[in-house]
Amino acid sequence: MTPRRVLADPLRREGASVAARRARERERAAIVPSVLERGLVAALAAAIPLYLALRGGAYDIVVRQEAGLVLWWGLAVAFLAGVLPRARPARAARLPLLAVALLVGWGALSLLWTSSAEQTFAELARTLDYAGIVVLAYAAVHGGTWRWAAGGLSAGILALPVVSIASRLDPSAFPADVAAQAFPGGRLGWPLGYWNAIGCWADMAIAAGLAWSVHARRASLRELSLAAVPFAGAAAYLSYSRTAVAGSALAVILAVALSRNRASALLHALVAGLGTGLLILVIRGQPAIADAHGSAGAGWVALALVLAALACAAAARWTARRPAGPSRALREARLALALAAAAAIAAGVLLGPPAASRSSLAASSRSGPPIASADPSARLVSLSSPRYEIWSSALRAFESRPLTGIGPGTFQFWWPRDSRSGQQLLDAHSLPLETLAELGLPGLAFLLAFLGGLAALALRARRRLAKPPDIAAAAALVAAFAVYLLHASVDWMWEVPAVSATAIGAIAIAGAATGERRHRRRRLSGGLVAAVCLAILAGAVQVPGIVSADRLRAAEQDALLGFDREALDLADQAVRAEPWAASPYAARAFAELRARRPAAALADAREAVSRERESWRLRLLLAHAEAAAQNDAAARRAIGSAVRLGAPRAVASSAGKALRGASR
Repeated sequence: MTPRRVLADPLRREGASVAARRARERERAAIVPSVLERGLVAALAAAIPLYLALRGGAYDIVVRQEAGLVLWWGLAVAFLAGVLPRARPARAARLPLLAVALLVGWGALSLLWTSSAEQTFAELARTLDYAGIVVLAYAAVHGGTWRWAAGGLSAGILALPVVSIASRLDPSAFPADVAAQAFPGGRLGWPLGYWNAIGCWADMAIAAGLAWSVHARRASLRELSLAAVPFAGAAAYLSYSRTAVAGSALAVILAVALSRNRASALLHALVAGLGTGLLILVIRGQPAIADAHGSAGAGWVALALVLAALACAAAARWTARRPAGPSRALREARLALALAAAAAIAAGVLLGPPAASRSSLAASSRSGPPIASADPSARLVSLSSPRYEIWSSALRAFESRPLTGIGPGTFQFWWPRDSRSGQQLLDAHSLPLETLAELGLPGLAFLLAFLGGLAALALRARRRLAKPPDIAAAAALVAAFAVYLLHASVDWMWEVPAVSATAIGAIAIAGAATGERRHRRRRLSGGLVAAVCLAILAGAVQVPGIVSADRLRAAEQDALLGFDREALDLADQAVRAEPWAASPYAARAFAELRARRPAAALADAREAVSRERESWRLRLLLAHAEAAAQNDAAARRAIGSAVRLGAPRAVASSAGKALRGASR
């Protein structure tokens, strides 16, 4: 061996060891993110759903599209600054991203044939908002941070039912429940503004709480997760939603099925179910709380909540301390069977006589008029609902235009023409059927590919997980999304962004579990430039609706106060912000009628009708404008058109009498 080789071999070995050490350091950096990154991901995942929920579920167009604007332009800034993307998602993530892009594109194309560009544009912005949630999840979450994102999102899901129940126990400490004031009946709707949305959220919380209570790494997290389930169960009950009952059962089934330790999951479900059942009995014993008539009895309900939560926490602590193995599973299975038997006996004793009483009352009243019940929970044992009529109408809308659909957001104009029931609706109360009616077969295919692709990626990631905390996170997110799909199939959850964004974010985070961490880039590639441009465009889509709605509300307020000139100026601004929409022209026509400018009012009323041809309300406005311009025959024709478009005859008759009185 030459001296040169003797010296070169140790140097080569040392260089190889240094390279290997650096490779291990890079690998570790790619897997283990910083504490700051994990904390930011968890905080963001918890903050987004809670913010949307506490803003009335973000149902309001201004709140919804402001959030979408911040989301998309925030993504653009993050892409430009190099903060994102932090992750490289799996190749299978291309399917849901492509599907939602096609869904957005098909919705944009429907502007060519829709009867209301205003409503279609608003629905296009809504779909972009949900797409932004997926893009954010896939760009920011990877295998090293996804469990933190899942934990933050689950914390937000579990926290909301606690706040919602507190608003029932002490209404004076919380903002007024606008939905309860508009639709009295004792159903819990705050803060989402809709009781069925509360039922859906509560069911997602049940699924998340049960999943985390079995496999969370820390015993304290298991205890807190299971302790939150009775709050969610009470919220689901007080929503008096029949779908919430089915959703609760589905949440339990999925939480157990997706867990690795099913015996513990079943035991937790039974303990939480017993605690919730006893809690419901206490609530029923306090009519003021059950019927939303005040806070009398709130102390007893609060005590029952605390006791149920403590019992659940104790059960979670007991199972966490038991050594793993077949003997533990056998003991827990036996205890679960004992609890199930006890629950069945208790249910028979406590609920049997009331059920028999209801049956005898129903039998005795068959020959007479129906007896209305003052108990809001009575609807839970009734199958009476207008849903079948609504869904049948949606299918008829699809049959009228099976390929293109009638246009996103326009079912509200189809329904009064088709049903003649006098009931006013904005949507078809079913995401798949409404999509089929408004976007046709292509729209439904794109929607199913989007949601199905998200679920398939999440389930694929779940099969690769082995650590108990990872299994808990995946089970919580997948079960919550499945519960959401159940609710969205029979109700208008798609139009409650707080609920839909939470569910879509959950399944997107679950799918990001197998994503790789992307190192900070050194230059801006062509693909990222395109992503920035698309994000800026998606954010810009939100702006016209925000400005127009804000100006229209200010104009309405000024009109009520008698400031006609100011109202007219604000309506002008709304028209400039959204010239394709009907509402700004209608608002300006109304302001011009008050300012005694009949010719200008008539021109704007006609513009509004041309932009929303199937709205009977705009036809009545046109009738007023025609009458103000002394066109009595045209005013009568406008009223007739309103009746043909589904205007209630009482409303049309009242408008006709008012116009005849004005003409005299």
